[in-house]
Amino acid sequence: MKKIIVFIMLIFSVFTNANVRMPLIFSDGMVLQRNKEIPIWGWGDINEKVEVHFNKQTKTVQADKDGKWMIKLSAEKAGGPFELIISGKNKIIIKDVLVGEVWICSGQSNMEFQMYKTMNSEKEMADSNYPMIRHFGVAQDLSGTPKDYLKAGKWAVANKENIRDFTAAGFFFAKKLYAELKIPIGIINTSWGGTNVETWTSREAFEKSNDFKAMIANVPQVDMDAVFEVYKKSVLDNIKKVQGFDVSMENENQFKNFNFDDKNWPEIKVPSLWENQQIGNIDGVVWMRKTIVLTAEQAKSEAVLHLSKVDDEDITYVNGVEVGTNKI
Repeated sequence: MKKIIVFIMLIFSVFTNANVRMPLIFSDGMVLQRNKEIPIWGWGDINEKVEVHFNKQTKTVQADKDGKWMIKLSAEKAGGPFELIISGKNKIIIKDVLVGEVWICSGQSNMEFQMYKTMNSEKEMADSNYPMIRHFGVAQDLSGTPKDYLKAGKWAVANKENIRDFTAAGFFFAKKLYAELKIPIGIINTSWGGTNVETWTSREAFEKSNDFKAMIANVPQVDMDAVFEVYKKSVLDNIKKVQGFDVSMENENQFKNFNFDDKNWPEIKVPSLWENQQIGNIDGVVWMRKTIVLTAEQAKSEAVLHLSKVDDEDITYVNGVEVGTNKI
């Protein structure tokens, strides 16, 4: 008897703060842009004096009525590592800071595509020991207005331990740059597969555009966060109705077990889009199980499982044992 479960997973994390606070982009292992003024910003108490030390530079600023502050350091040549020290009522020390080329890597799934999904991925990831190349992965998050804080994100040095989730296009680009320039390279991966460029554009930007200001004038201003919460509740309520219990990432591992009782699960037609079936329009994790009865002779033979096209990825289990995966 064979039972097959397929799922797609999205992962999220959380952010914590301190007294004098810095965006997550300012953290150990970061890369700053060479040959240009270097903006350093953060938050503190109202009117708090903040002092910034970097290399041979020291500058001070006073936080405004909202506790926000920004300092622009003078341009630096490529080099490092340095320490970036921010002092207010508390002190933040950011270590292993390099100065070099910094590039934003954004777009849809082509940019989001990770190193472990590439052709010859084991070979490509084996050639990843580049301590002067750093990758910052911006966690995906939804908001109707710009946010001061990222949900999660950190700088990672290019090596075999970290390379798996780097943007592949960004990393290959960084390797080419490093080969030519021999200076530190920072890539900031802020991509999200399937997103339209309009979702990355502020209303103010549309209003200032001669091409789009007429279009945006007819678009009503709504609380997108409230709309999203209503949408999320409707999706979760529908999933609970379909599967008969609350949505939880904690209890999903039981679904791959041979003895899990799935008699009350509804049927789904495959191959097909699940948006056209009971599940509806969701992005997340879906488990599907199929019981296959084999004769003793059939069980002795090899078999090939064809799943057709899967978007974005799947992991397949037989009797609770992982037998294959597809990632595109």
